[in-house]
Amino acid sequence: MFQSPTLPEDLETIPMCYRYFHDPPELVTIMLGSNGRHIGYFRDRPNEEPILVVESNPNESGALRVLGTSIFAVTKSFLSALASSEKILSSMDQFIEESKFILPQSDEIIKQRKKRCVCSTLSEIGLVVPLKGDIGYRPLTMTYAKLIKVLQSAINAPNEDKQLSCLEPIDELITHSQFACDEGDFGQAIELGLSLLAFHPKGLPVDRANCLNSRIKHLLSVGYELAGYPEFVSVIVQHMRDRRIDPPTLKHIISFS
Repeated sequence: MFQSPTLPEDLETIPMCYRYFHDPPELVTIMLGSNGRHIGYFRDRPNEEPILVVESNPNESGALRVLGTSIFAVTKSFLSALASSEKILSSMDQFIEESKFILPQSDEIIKQRKKRCVCSTLSEIGLVVPLKGDIGYRPLTMTYAKLIKVLQSAINAPNEDKQLSCLEPIDELITHSQFACDEGDFGQAIELGLSLLAFHPKGLPVDRANCLNSRIKHLLSVGYELAGYPEFVSVIVQHMRDRRIDPPTLKHIISFS
């Protein structure tokens, strides 16, 4: 059922494997479904253990759905819905009993993380940034509803000149975020960058949103660098250089239905 992936010779390309169109640097794919649907580990800081297991369906939206905090528990939940999985479920229960394995208190972990979130972003999973008192984050000056409306108008623009005109409010937000970064509130740049990354155009091919890539790279490179997350900077720079609907793959990956 499980196979070890064949790693590419260029190890720097590994973070791009199975990195789908809307995936933020915080997400690493660990299981694949059909039509781009995937499950991954999510961590708020690059050197932390994964705190969440999330699901993404990039063909439908840029939202991330929290499934739990343990891949073991999430897998057990999936199998419980399958009539043919009684044997493996029995083996999992036996493992839990014999090893005295304790499943994490997912509800409490998720609840505590929500308390630390400074905003939701368009991905809806929330953003946690390191704060020093009140320094580290300030809210965007535009609602998410307005942000989506502005971005959709830019994607719908018939030509590049019109698109640039439609993006002027976004460029104004970027300027504000630069001022915020200068004053220590780098979280605003991360919020805006992640929201642009999660934006999913309506009625048009999703890759029309690639016109936002340079802005996403700038916002998140600056924000993550100031947050002390250079690993995330490396990932977003690579991703925005080659942002695909169908990402690079390894030879083998765990699959789920």
